[in-house]
Amino acid sequence: HLALSTMQARLRQRALAKPSGCGADGQAGMAAMGEDAAAEEEKEEAGDGESRAYKQWVEIQAKARKISADDFRFIAAKRRSDAVANATRFLKLRPRGVEDVEKAVRMVNSWSQWFVGGTKELKATVDSWSQVERKVEAFVEFLQLRADMAGVLETPVFRLADRDADLERLRGEFFAKRKLWGAVFVTRAEAWRELRLPTDQRMLQRAAAWALHGPQHAA
Repeated sequence: HLALSTMQARLRQRALAKPSGCGADGQAGMAAMGEDAAAEEEKEEAGDGESRAYKQWVEIQAKARKISADDFRFIAAKRRSDAVANATRFLKLRPRGVEDVEKAVRMVNSWSQWFVGGTKELKATVDSWSQVERKVEAFVEFLQLRADMAGVLETPVFRLADRDADLERLRGEFFAKRKLWGAVFVTRAEAWRELRLPTDQRMLQRAAAWALHGPQHAA
């Protein structure tokens, strides 16, 4: 009886120390199953199929706009659908004026706010995104250069002198603009024509005169 009791005690100790199926491999498997279950729980909420991250994003956006979460879900879904459709329209756009260019840039820049993953998700959703991105970059460059030229051409030289501007600094700015504008004229002019961008020929002529011969010739 003593030997039997000793054997039973040892068996109980082994059972407690190393449960069946939970060796090193078994414990690793259980840990992996736990991680998978946690990931699945993170991925989906019970019953609605929405990821936890998406639900939190919806709540934050709805609160910021002072609307209900359901209203934001509807609006965001509609805007995402519009972004896909408008990407094709944007690629075919031939702006009739500067206002059309500005409006198109604002439209494209507004799309990412309706995607929980931002620009990264937008790129993955819009098949033609690389083309859209190149075109909107050309639009932005056009607007920036146009504004730069207009600002320079509308600043009379005598006003700069009245401000006791340093002549050496002005000389440096002149050559910097000359280099920038010249490079753009050479590398971008053809692309702008292909995009049918509304270039102001009079302003371009004045800018060329300013860059080539100095401000006094840009009248």
